[in-house]
Amino acid sequence: MGLVQVVFAALLLVSPIAAQSQEKPPPRDSLRFGGFEWYIKDSGERRVGPGNNWFSAENVRVDAEGWLHLRASEREGGCVAAEVVVAPSLGYGTYEFTDRKSVV
Repeated sequence: MGLVQVVFAALLLVSPIAAQSQEKPPPRDSLRFGGFEWYIKDSGERRVGPGNNWFSAENVRVDAEGWLHLRASEREGGCVAAEVVVAPSLGYGTYEFTDRKSVV
């Protein structure tokens, strides 16, 4: 498996405002990345917002080198997304992310 699909990751990491306006399940897991605690969204068998998608904690991990990996997988012909939300919120602003590999 390659590194995080960065465009996907960047959209997820900088869109907590959109996520807050939709129904979301309580966080089941969290991880430490970039000096912050991040909650991992996992919707189980339910489709939730944003986008009426499934979300799975299995699609999120931090490797031994400290790199965040977010991936999308497939279930019943639909997308199972990955989402992490920093706690506490970093607020409004411009955030920059760097990737190690191009999105395929």
